[in-house]
Amino acid sequence: MAHDRAALLDVDGTLVDTTYLHTLAWWRAFHRNGHSPTMTQVHRLIGLGSSRLVEAIAGEARPELVEAQVGCFEELRPEATVIPGARELVRWLADQGLAVVLATSGRAEDTDHLRGLLDVEDALAAVVSASETDEAKPDPDIFRLGLEKVGVPPEQAVAVGDTVWDVRAATATGVPCIAVLTGGIGASELADAGAALVCDDPDDVRARAGDGPLATLTGARHASTPRAAT
Repeated sequence: MAHDRAALLDVDGTLVDTTYLHTLAWWRAFHRNGHSPTMTQVHRLIGLGSSRLVEAIAGEARPELVEAQVGCFEELRPEATVIPGARELVRWLADQGLAVVLATSGRAEDTDHLRGLLDVEDALAAVVSASETDEAKPDPDIFRLGLEKVGVPPEQAVAVGDTVWDVRAATATGVPCIAVLTGGIGASELADAGAALVCDDPDDVRARAGDGPLATLTGARHASTPRAAT
């Protein structure tokens, strides 16, 4: 199916509640290998590419720390859950005629597991993980590849993410970014990074579709969508 508009969706922290699982996994990996960052220091780097995250804390490239984190996260991955409203957001975007692209800095293996949890394969137009690009977020490679896969120009797309790295990657791609608070990063920091709109969660993205970049892509004729019942 041909598309002329697209939505680039981050996965971890945006659609699936894994931010703090990743934080704990990295914290364990560092502490088991001679480093002692605080949870706060680690959390603020989640969403950054693994190599850059390691260098930010260890001060140098340490491939063994990346491998250690992989093992630690695999222990925690079964505890991942879908963020309320995430499935509904994906399907709503697809229903509006947008090509929905999952665009994540996560490993392909983790992405496959989380896709199984989301269970929205029929609503997806493409998936991009860090294994397909040379650079992870905040570089624009992942978002650019997502757009290439569906043949949509940046000016006809929107991104949704939960970190400043998502916002910066989208901005570098020429795509406005709607930020959500479900990854634990504050609204003011996301706005300062350049987010076009900051929403509480996936339900709020739909509820405020008329307030930001989605209004242009879905058409002003689409009224804001009520939040899902909880």
